[in-house]
Amino acid sequence: SPCLRLGRWLLECGYLTREHHDEVVAMLKRHKAVRAADDSDPHLPRRIGKYLVQREIARGGMGIVYEVHDPDLDRRVALKVLPDGEFLDPDRVRRLRREAVIAGRLAHPNIVAIHAAGTASLPLGRRVHFIAMDYVEGTTLEEVVTQGTADRRQVVHMVRDVALAVAFAHSQGVIHRDLKP
Repeated sequence: SPCLRLGRWLLECGYLTREHHDEVVAMLKRHKAVRAADDSDPHLPRRIGKYLVQREIARGGMGIVYEVHDPDLDRRVALKVLPDGEFLDPDRVRRLRREAVIAGRLAHPNIVAIHAAGTASLPLGRRVHFIAMDYVEGTTLEEVVTQGTADRRQVVHMVRDVALAVAFAHSQGVIHRDLKP
């Protein structure tokens, strides 16, 4: 976190005592925990098009993923949204649409299904680009491995499931950009 790096720098330069540094770090951690538990985050959009935003799931280089409620189908979905609205690089919009088209044609039990792609309005007339997809509850493989919540056999089965999904995508001519050796 940039705040924690700044705090460390202020400590190293002598502008903060260790006690004050630790106090600020504890306060930031409490604030982060409260924000995570607080459904009334003022920065969280309440609605994206027809979708009712429940919470932010993740942020990445490509966008923000929200858990949303689809009122038409009365179900939870994940909504991947490109940030920056109308000021977004057109190339990023094309990549998002291409991702939706490619992923939308992959039907496999271990690949998240795509339901829709498009643009939606936010308050103040700003527009965002999105992909609506299955919401999958659970922990990441990284969390399972680092927290030790699964035995070796379970982890091997999880990796096998991922490998089968990747093999299927490859058989359809799709190479996932984020896969690393």
